[in-house]
This record gives sequence, structure tokens and C-alpha cells, in this order.
Amino acid sequence: MGESGQHAQQDKGNDLEAALLRATYDRAPLNILLTVVTTVLFAPLLMAHHPAQSVTLWAAVLLGDAAFNFSVWMVFQRQSPSGSAVARWRRLLVFQSALAGLAWALGPTMLISQAPGILIANFVAMQFCVCAVVIISMAAQRTAMVVYVVAVMAPVAVAAWLDEDGQKHLVAGALMFGMAALI
Repeated sequence: MGESGQHAQQDKGNDLEAALLRATYDRAPLNILLTVVTTVLFAPLLMAHHPAQSVTLWAAVLLGDAAFNFSVWMVFQRQSPSGSAVARWRRLLVFQSALAGLAWALGPTMLISQAPGILIANFVAMQFCVCAVVIISMAAQRTAMVVYVVAVMAPVAVAAWLDEDGQKHLVAGALMFGMAALI
């Protein structure tokens, strides 16, 4: 294949990568909106069963992460990256995914040791729900998606495993199995 043929293939590959990245960032406003709405609706409900200070901290971290992601999305829209910039934006997306996953994991990680019985199920369901949303919206960016799933599930699973309660050990196993299945 001639040199012009190789450049044409590289351009098509770069165009495809840019389009996949753009598709992922195009879904970002929905993810941000879901984070804000979920936080605003559920934080007050969680305060009835958990220490208000911990829930407030978690809500602030989630809203701060949403604000950060919104600002990155706005810059992405203005720059509309292509070519070599796509690789940098993909790395930034992985970083954003790690931060967002850790933000969602913070509350359950802090609170699981204090959660009795059925309240543990809330944390497991929440982790799976946020992962399902991200898997749907970030499927084209596998690395970022996997980083998110691990960041959401692993800290909570470790916190549950370190607890002395046997029920929470089952939660840890369910989260680890779920993480593996989602990945």
C-alpha cells in the first residue's frame, strides 16, 4: 500500500476514534443531570437513616464531580478535538471516570459499616444502577468504562469485606462478582 493509502487509513481511524469520543461526550449532559437529580432527591432520604454529616459530604462530592464533568464537557464542545488531541481527551475521560466512580463509591464506603440489614441492599442496588447507566453511555470507551466500574464497586466491596458482619461479607462477594460480570 502506498504512503497516501496509509494516511487515508490513519485518517479514517482517527475520524472513527474522534466520532466515538464525541458520541461519549454527547451523552455526558445526561449523566451529569442524572447525578444531580439523584443526589438532590436521595440525599435527604438517606439522612433519615445515616449520619447527616456523612451524607452531606457525599452529596457535596457528587455535586462537585458533576460540576467538574460539566466544565470538561463544555471545553470539549468548544474544542471539538480531532487528530492527536483525541488521545489526550480519551485519557482525560479515563481520569474523569475514575473520579466519578470514586465519588459514587464514597458514601457507601463510609456508611456501609453503620448500615443495618436492608439498608445494605440500598448501597448494592445503587452501585449497580450507576454502573448500568455508565455502561450504556460509555460503551464506546471501554477503558474509561472499566475504570468507572472498578472505582464504583471495589472500594465498597473492600469496606464490606473488612467489616466483621457476615452479611456484609456476602455483600462484598456480590459486589466483586457483579464487578467482574459487568467488566
